[in-house]
Amino acid sequence: MKRLLWTVATAVAGFAIGWQDQGIRLDPSHVITLTVWFALIGYGFGSIFAKRLPKWTLLVHWALTMALVGSIFAPFVPFTYYPAQVAVAGLVGALLGVVMGFVQIKSSSPRQNVEGSASG
Repeated sequence: MKRLLWTVATAVAGFAIGWQDQGIRLDPSHVITLTVWFALIGYGFGSIFAKRLPKWTLLVHWALTMALVGSIFAPFVPFTYYPAQVAVAGLVGALLGVVMGFVQIKSSSPRQNVEGSASG
């Protein structure tokens, strides 16, 4: 249910952004692209937070979701060739996603109680 909620909520946000971004001209492909793009981001976050996933699946979900999020920031990459901007931004997002996945795995793994040596 959480995954569906994340997917629908972000798809609606993507639709709203796409509709606002098209301006006066009617460009349905732009609206559909942004709606699907944001829905995939929501599906990724919904899959991450909805249930406990195996470690490698969690890392893949984080990497792919953050690659989609990172590609939003492609215009800030200082290249003149747009596909290179998107590729670099997506790669940076994917690497950040792997780091976030490792942090989530480490923080959710059971910790062993270690007694300090000062308990003389």
